[in-house]
Amino acid sequence: MATTPAQPEQTEPQALPLGSLHEAEGAPLAPVCGWKVPLHFGDPEAEYTAARESAALMDVSFLTVVEASGKDHLEYLNRRLSQRLIELEPGTGLRAAQLNGEGRMEADMDVFAVEEGRSLLLAPPAASGPYLQALADKYVFSEDAQFTDAAERHAAFAVFGPAAGKVLRDVGIGAPERGEIVSFTAAGQDGYAFHSSYLPGAVVVMVNRAGAKDFWEALRRATSATGGRPIGFHAFDTLRVEAGTPWWGIDLTERSIPLDADLHDAIHTNKGCYPGQETVAKIVNLGHPPRKLVGLLFETADPPRAGEKLTADGKSAGTLTTSTYSPRLGKAVGLGMVPWSYREPGTEVTAESGAGAKVVALPFA
Repeated sequence: MATTPAQPEQTEPQALPLGSLHEAEGAPLAPVCGWKVPLHFGDPEAEYTAARESAALMDVSFLTVVEASGKDHLEYLNRRLSQRLIELEPGTGLRAAQLNGEGRMEADMDVFAVEEGRSLLLAPPAASGPYLQALADKYVFSEDAQFTDAAERHAAFAVFGPAAGKVLRDVGIGAPERGEIVSFTAAGQDGYAFHSSYLPGAVVVMVNRAGAKDFWEALRRATSATGGRPIGFHAFDTLRVEAGTPWWGIDLTERSIPLDADLHDAIHTNKGCYPGQETVAKIVNLGHPPRKLVGLLFETADPPRAGEKLTADGKSAGTLTTSTYSPRLGKAVGLGMVPWSYREPGTEVTAESGAGAKVVALPFA
């Protein structure tokens, strides 16, 4: 019986293509999901404000990218994944999950059909390229379907904020609709623009790695012209938590079922058989998942450590998966995976460190 490919062990975090440039500008780098990423560019709160009020630019070259090709690759993925992909038209994309036979997640991804016979699979950075490649092609036998780890060929940048469309127009890129991937030639580079499930409120632009520096500088000039600025992971993580956007490898694990986090957009309920379909169908039609991803609004501004166990009335009440400080709310906020019975907004829980919180509906109001 085949097993899920293991994530390769990494002794050192990977470097972003422009990591040395960010560091030279004073951005402290720290490990996040196997990558050394900028935590901030001097003022995390101002970066958060820029993302909400003007424009913000983030280096997201940590995204896992696998290229899929071959005339049968979408038909093959349609049989393997939880989403209906067989009729995916070039220039469009959908979210999908790969599950094991018990309905638990092996990967979470966006699938974009770039052109006839070629697609891009994009995943959060905790799913390494070699892992996702091996996971995708482990049951390819006679099909014309190939999967290639392609992260090292690309650099990706995300533009956040109400002025994001202006930033893109200023460098010659038309903003894509959600569920759409568009090709462009701008600032001397060919690339793609799209929305990603893992970067809430942003448009992602992907270019060849060789032109990454020049393209970053073009986007940075356009962002600065709106009063915006580059942002690091601290500000982004606050945006992600406030939007209620879970990442596989942080908030979702190999124990998770997509419906634990209401990932209905990753599931097609009438597409037919795929691994884990029976479990998902039972939950959709007959009941509810055993756990639920919820928002947590803490009483204080100091975020507890992610990973702390939660209790309610002295009983186990799940785990805090992510925590951060929200400038908008003036308090620490987090995501937590709790038993179904503790999901209701207003439920009071306590982290191991003693910090009290209330369950809130996602996204944070």
